[in-house]
Amino acid sequence: MSYMTEITIKKGAYGEPLALTVTDDDDDAIDLSGYTLSLKVWEDYDPDTVIWTLTGTATDATNGVADFAITVTDFITAGIYYGEVNMVETGVAIRKSKTIKIIVEESV
Repeated sequence: MSYMTEITIKKGAYGEPLALTVTDDDDDAIDLSGYTLSLKVWEDYDPDTVIWTLTGTATDATNGVADFAITVTDFITAGIYYGEVNMVETGVAIRKSKTIKIIVEESV
């Protein structure tokens, strides 16, 4: 499986944004202007069972850069997860990013 990116974060890393560059299947940055963003996270290749949803804010929309807010209940268990950024524009179907592999490590 080809991933947009592979990221590693510490378990319970809330309070700091998770910064991502959102790309399509051709690895081109997606212009995020006008979209409402969310990061859907699941485990074990089961995208139908979302365990966390993070709200995103475009920080450099034309270059596809966004921050996603990690809350106290996100990434509370170490392991390997997968996600995708959902982009919604009023009156337009959901657009999805390439899959992201998220590795959550034990905190030190």
